[in-house]
Amino acid sequence: MQTPGNALKQDGDAFEAMIRPVIADSWYGSSPAGLDPIPRDFRRRPLLPGGGLPAKTLRRVFEFVEANIDQPINLDELASVAAISRFHFHRQFKKATGSTPHRYIVQRRIERAKALLSESAVPLIEIAARLGFTDQSHFINTFRKMTAVTPRAYRNGASLGS
Repeated sequence: MQTPGNALKQDGDAFEAMIRPVIADSWYGSSPAGLDPIPRDFRRRPLLPGGGLPAKTLRRVFEFVEANIDQPINLDELASVAAISRFHFHRQFKKATGSTPHRYIVQRRIERAKALLSESAVPLIEIAARLGFTDQSHFINTFRKMTAVTPRAYRNGASLGS
């Protein structure tokens, strides 16, 4: 017997199967330094059925974030890229990705920082500036919150693995 919960899960699975290739096709192999702009945390969460931003709009937002990752990005800018109000954008983005726009931006910055830390000897203060953090302390605290290690420890661990 089909319960409402099972029907919703099947609808969600079908929706995810339909939307993932659309989002992924525009990114795989074309992002800077081979980074995937849809963080692993976001990919594990199933997209929610029946709402959220359309894939085309979501892709434009992802592209805008990648192009402006080194600048402060606010909700008004993201909403204008999506051509909807800030309130509506925030709700629809969270519905589509399972996360807030701010969390997505911070996650992208941390993913980019991980790549810079493991592939280069760029000073932390320069990485912080390149990725739009207000200062080195803000970068270190955010990195530690998101990864449970400091940038220096991450860099040392990455260099040991090489």
